[in-house]
Amino acid sequence: MINLSKKQLSKGTILITALISTHFLNFLFNVFLGRTLSFEEFGLITIVNTFWYISAIFFGALALTVNRRVAYLRSKINPGAGANFMKHTSHNSLLITGIISALWIIASPTIGQIFKIGNIWVILLFAPAILLGTLLSINKGYLQGGFSFFALSSIIFFEGASKLILAVAITFINLKEWVFISIPLSIVLSFLFSFYLISSKLPESLGAFSYRFPKKFFSITLLAGFATLSFISFDVILAKLVLSPSSFGQYSLLSITGKIIYFLGSLLSIFTISLVGRDLGKGLSPVKNFYKVFGLTFVLTMIGFICIGLYGNFFVPLLFGPKTQAILTYLPQYSAGIALFTISSSILAFHLAQEHYIFPIIAIITAILMSTWIALFSRSIFDITHVIFYTSLISFFAVVSLHVMEKVKVIRFKTSAI
Repeated sequence: MINLSKKQLSKGTILITALISTHFLNFLFNVFLGRTLSFEEFGLITIVNTFWYISAIFFGALALTVNRRVAYLRSKINPGAGANFMKHTSHNSLLITGIISALWIIASPTIGQIFKIGNIWVILLFAPAILLGTLLSINKGYLQGGFSFFALSSIIFFEGASKLILAVAITFINLKEWVFISIPLSIVLSFLFSFYLISSKLPESLGAFSYRFPKKFFSITLLAGFATLSFISFDVILAKLVLSPSSFGQYSLLSITGKIIYFLGSLLSIFTISLVGRDLGKGLSPVKNFYKVFGLTFVLTMIGFICIGLYGNFFVPLLFGPKTQAILTYLPQYSAGIALFTISSSILAFHLAQEHYIFPIIAIITAILMSTWIALFSRSIFDITHVIFYTSLISFFAVVSLHVMEKVKVIRFKTSAI
């Protein structure tokens, strides 16, 4: 079994610190705007943020695919193989994302009408974020797959810091209606920063390696990403369609409390794909390293649930102000649902890295159930909260049951070669 060296643990600590710091910066971003803007104005920021999270379904799947593949190739062959894979993936992605960005611009008026967004620039200025966000995700995946955690940490922190600084600056000059631009602009700046950093991480010789892009893994990861975003972001899109502007603003704050639990619990999950890919490249079992990550994930998730779910009456008004009194009754059940989802997501990532596709399929099914349930039968925050909890509970029991059955060898899954 591979044991992490002291140097790698030190780099891992830096990455965790960067993630915690960035989540805190994102938290400050939401707290600042939540206290400064009206419910309706905050709802607009939330919908733009949600556009980014929805885009992150694609970006996250791409980053995980590159991460896993690079970790495997570097371990199995040499660093040049991983760098060459990243280079070809970047070139091939440009055409696809260029077309998507163009289609987004064409569809901007329709998107604005659907979500009742009067300022068309809210939609248009997201196009460059789509294009450069793709390249940014590839760069992140390459750095993580190569265990270049310091450079990756710098990019992650820069992204969160730039967004907060831009939001404060725009608000300070009394342009609240334009504060949304802080989100896409931070993506553009982060890409430029990542491009600068990654140039020093490439081997002098990339060789003549040519490797297929793992389309099957990417496709399943993309669908699994949809399932994840359904629980932490897509519910916001649906809530925008079924709730009044004021109620949607309240639900936006509620969803942010859930994101605190999810992001806290997911801090260490970023290591899962890298460790599994490297262990498989060495021909070793990834189980031991996974349980180390999972144990800490469980503890962090419980800390978030206790603070937000059980003692939310104290912590949430303290953090977001007195306007949160309207959502306090929903916190225990909503937080429990997000906590269950976070724990099951950690197990899902472990099996996804081994191409045990039944796990993401379960997540996809429950995400479809959740989306359908909200769209057709939910007309209040109370209704949506119930949907989040019960679909998370279903997913949790299904994922944990399959994981346990494999562990006791009731069923066996074939781990595919990368």
